[in-house]
Amino acid sequence: MAKSLSDVKNSEEQTKDRLLETTLETLNNKLQTLEEGISSKMSSVTDILLVHSKELRELKNLDSDTELSWLRKENARLKDENEKITEHVNNLSFVLADLQDKAARANEEKASLMTSIRLLFKDLESTQPINVNHLETPHDQQQAVLECSSDTKDTNSEHVVTIPTKNSFSPLLVEETNTNDNETDADNENNKRQQRDSATQMVKKDHNSHKKPKDKPAYEQRAGSETGHRLNVAIIGDSMVKHLNPSKLRKGTKHNINVQTFSGANVADMRYYVKPAISRSPDYLLLHVGTNDLKQQTPQQIAGSISTLCQEIVKESPNTKIVLSKVITRSDDSSLDSKIKELNCKLSQ
Repeated sequence: MAKSLSDVKNSEEQTKDRLLETTLETLNNKLQTLEEGISSKMSSVTDILLVHSKELRELKNLDSDTELSWLRKENARLKDENEKITEHVNNLSFVLADLQDKAARANEEKASLMTSIRLLFKDLESTQPINVNHLETPHDQQQAVLECSSDTKDTNSEHVVTIPTKNSFSPLLVEETNTNDNETDADNENNKRQQRDSATQMVKKDHNSHKKPKDKPAYEQRAGSETGHRLNVAIIGDSMVKHLNPSKLRKGTKHNINVQTFSGANVADMRYYVKPAISRSPDYLLLHVGTNDLKQQTPQQIAGSISTLCQEIVKESPNTKIVLSKVITRSDDSSLDSKIKELNCKLSQ
């Protein structure tokens, strides 16, 4: 009985040992399987990492190419803008040069017109000298009044004579009261002649005594006199006269000067443009025309048209004196220089 119990115990122990071995083998098999699975997974992860690394490298390379392409495009755009700016600057330079040339030609035209105005007033000085004084009433302006004054305290003082007259070269008339109705015509004539001679001598003496080393032209003296006759001067022309300042001309010359500019006008157009001005019968009409006819007509034709225009102006306003301004050399077309010189030569004849 005791032996059988020990046998039973031994068999149980053996059974347990076999179960333990079986379990251990099973665990070892599972561990091996797990190791194999882990190795397989690690290999897959490694492969995936390699693929991702390759893709990342490709993406980096792609970004570099894209950025380089963008930089190239931006550089090309900046070059185009730079070329456009350079072209614009060159165009502005040409425009500036053209404006400077036009300004120079305008200054030349202004100088020519100012010279014409000076010649105009010099001509006025020779044909209509300055009045010594003006009376307040029209009746008094028709007669010269001889005023003589002497200083009784100074025996060496001279008589001062003031002779207002519409023309200093016109005969000097003396207004006197006929106190004796019985005087003969011969006596009156002799007395008047003596008084005229005496007045003439005193005027010359007074003029010489007050004469300065350099006399100003008559038009400057007239401009300085508040009571002097203000001339009406009309300046009409094409675009060459557009830079003239009439207010400065009026202020400088003390005369009524009006400037009218008609850009692009030729001689035929000027026949209509001058009508409003000559309807006011100005004393002088300074005309600048002919520049815009040079390309279409010969100098002979232009000179003839200007002559016809002047005749029409004289017919409409006989008391208006006409002053022609010379045509200025054009810098935009040097081929017209010879025609301009020929035209100016014909206008001066």
